[in-house]
Amino acid sequence: MKDINEKLKSSATTIEESNDEAKLQANLGAMEARDRVEEIKGSLDAMTQKIGADTQIALDTAKLKAHLAKMEAEDFWEERGKEITNEFNTSKEKVETLAVEAIKEIGSFFEKLTQNITEKKS
Repeated sequence: MKDINEKLKSSATTIEESNDEAKLQANLGAMEARDRVEEIKGSLDAMTQKIGADTQIALDTAKLKAHLAKMEAEDFWEERGKEITNEFNTSKEKVETLAVEAIKEIGSFFEKLTQNITEKKS
């Protein structure tokens, strides 16, 4: 019976030690997981900040380019606006003149055609 008691005590001690070891391993695993989560969180925070900064830079750059393009357009119009307007008016006058000439030629063509038809009838 003494042997059985010793074996039971020995088994109880082994079970306790195994239980303690399992608790220790579980705690170590939980701590490692917590560390990993914090590491990932830090990486995500850094990445989010970088993306936000990069996006802001891109927006600022686009805004600046749009402003510069507007200024260049205003400068161009200030420098060449009158010239372009004059060229347009000159072109407009030339087109009007050509249109009048074309109408006269068409009218002349139809007059000749009418005369030819009238002469052939007579």
